Amino acid sequence: MNKKIYRTIILLVGSILVLLHVAGCYLAVAQAVEDPETTISNVNENQNSNSSTGSIDTNKIDTSEIDPNNTEEVADDKNQDSPEVETQTNSDNSSSEEDTHDDYIDTRNWSDYHEASPIGMGMGIVYDSGFLVQPKPLYSVGKGEEISIRSRFIESVWGRLKGVLILKDVVPNYRWYTSTRPKDKKSWKRVSSGEPSHKHHDYTFSSTKEGKYYYFVRAYSAGLLGIIGNTHYDSKIAEVEVVDKPIKARGFSVRVEHDYIFNKKNTDNITYAHGTTVPGNATGNITWEGDNESVAKVNRDTGEIQGNEIGAEGVVNITGTFTGAEGTIMKDKTKVTVGGGLNDVTVDEGKTAYFEVKGMDPKTLPKDYKTKWFQIDTKGKSEMISKKGEKDLSLTLKNVKNELNNYQYYCEFTTGNTITNFHYKTNKARLYVNMGGTPKIEVKTSIQDLTYQDKNNYDKAVHEVIKGDELLFESELTNDDPKRKLKFAKYKLPLHSSTVLSDIKEVKLDGKVLDNKDFKINSDYDLEVGGFEFTELQPKHVVSVKLIVTGTNEKGNFITSPFVTGQSGAPNSGSQSEEDGYMKVGNNVIIHFRTNSITLSANNITFGQHHLFQKNKVYNRENFNDNRDSVMSVDDQRREKSQYTLYVTQETPFQDESSKEVIPVSLRYYDAEGNYSDLSRESAVVPQCDIKKDATTDCDGVFWEKDRGLKMCANEVPMAKGKYKARVTWTMADTL
Repeated sequence: MNKKIYRTIILLVGSILVLLHVAGCYLAVAQAVEDPETTISNVNENQNSNSSTGSIDTNKIDTSEIDPNNTEEVADDKNQDSPEVETQTNSDNSSSEEDTHDDYIDTRNWSDYHEASPIGMGMGIVYDSGFLVQPKPLYSVGKGEEISIRSRFIESVWGRLKGVLILKDVVPNYRWYTSTRPKDKKSWKRVSSGEPSHKHHDYTFSSTKEGKYYYFVRAYSAGLLGIIGNTHYDSKIAEVEVVDKPIKARGFSVRVEHDYIFNKKNTDNITYAHGTTVPGNATGNITWEGDNESVAKVNRDTGEIQGNEIGAEGVVNITGTFTGAEGTIMKDKTKVTVGGGLNDVTVDEGKTAYFEVKGMDPKTLPKDYKTKWFQIDTKGKSEMISKKGEKDLSLTLKNVKNELNNYQYYCEFTTGNTITNFHYKTNKARLYVNMGGTPKIEVKTSIQDLTYQDKNNYDKAVHEVIKGDELLFESELTNDDPKRKLKFAKYKLPLHSSTVLSDIKEVKLDGKVLDNKDFKINSDYDLEVGGFEFTELQPKHVVSVKLIVTGTNEKGNFITSPFVTGQSGAPNSGSQSEEDGYMKVGNNVIIHFRTNSITLSANNITFGQHHLFQKNKVYNRENFNDNRDSVMSVDDQRREKSQYTLYVTQETPFQDESSKEVIPVSLRYYDAEGNYSDLSRESAVVPQCDIKKDATTDCDGVFWEKDRGLKMCANEVPMAKGKYKARVTWTMADTL
């Protein structure tokens, strides 16, 4: 059978299965008295700027949890060999006083008896499933205090693709294990399901008893339909030492997993920062911050560095701050570069140009990878310039000619077979060729919001920009080698695609206001200003542009880089009609657009499966019980923020999707004191203590502990068998 036809059939069958799987995920399932498996969950229906409606939808899921008293050994896991664990006496666990309080170097090779699962990653793509974040080998904490043992498993690109085709659970399920005698195979027990973080990728540890405790986490990657072919991956082992008094740090340093991450969609554009203290068991906490959110966001608590997906390039300075338990504060910095894989190259005519794919180590790539290099001329024609089957992550152009000026180059990376293949293209990097007599133009641009001065604004970026704002761009164009002239110069300012000519309120060249006929917006959405030259007598020009934001009202960032084109060479050669032969791009300026409105977004809530309901019994949620993730997000993009009040109410009763049978079940909202409001009768005000800042999204969120928030009450029994759902509505109003 033709490979193309075969692949089409496979993808068609996979798509049908996906549609069935997705449809099945939203079936309401709630078998009450007759059916031993009843599930009630909350599924969002819609959202708008001032309210968000969710439905309590019964979604049949496997609720077989680990018993709180479960003492299953690691070796009992099915479908996978247990890790190699040797016997170790209690005395082998102890460290010398020098190891504990002096410069700690962990020389123990845990892999001798515990096989950890590392990650395989290259070009921003995970090829081998494993742990992107491994627990540290050593933690130290005071009695009664909490620490987070952090981990993060990530599925390979193949696993995620397979998950789509065969209904595989692509979300890993975590289980933590603990021991006080790590080399004793039978001593490892699964952490009790009664602990809120026992299934989370980060484990919260605390103890009032001094000693040493050991932990690792197992991530399960479910097979067909989440049932067949389960595979597990183990993290490294962490030693946690509970001490009677704080251990002071004498040194602190930071590093990142990857110093280059990508800025495109469909890549794993994420890495993590880590901190190391001297000694290694110093007690304290580390927080993180970055200095360029337009390029990458840094999670304050976890050190997660998330690259942007809009193509913004740049360097982010990462600062880690260690705050010791006794009050010591130490800082250290490192850098992460964010880009599309290639950098622009400038070379003198006749010299060698060299392009290299960044952020990639051939040692981390699968053996079957291939690369192709492409060249795009100034008319947009693309052609492959490398040979088939190459594995070259760099491109060398020797004896570069002038006609290659402003050509673009990119690399296409492929791996896999005909069906499960993956390909990735780098960004398009430009080649700039300096010709004989070429001037050295510098383009320096600043930006201001003349309407609104946000505290975070500076000369290269404006924040909280909304429709109706007036922006001012000012560009200084300087020839650092005035003896080398540039004729028929043009200044070009790339604009947002929504900008029209009537939005341009004023353009000045060297202080003179230009007529409308002296500038235009070209087909590339560049504001174009011409009619000037760089000579020995006039080596500098200044262009300023005022415009009104009228065409966009969406949240997002827009990055623009003004540039200059023209012709260099002999004073009397060339004409203005000839194609420009020179280009110099200036610095980036960034506009952070906002909607000046509020958006509410509700997440799904699950109440589990139940065989028999008891009258007046209150049932707790299965998710959003650990104060980690927000059930409701409030994205407040107003420039002038004011205090608001959030309300929640039960909009509809619980009803079976097929029979339309209604069951007497209502929702209640419990506060910290145990008081509740019946949401089927009245709206409840969400207490301010339940609303916190979400460090991941930088939005407000509603966070619940197990004893607070929405719970379900059975008002009457018995109840008919069925699949039920209800709807809740979240609204907000300004607080007077």
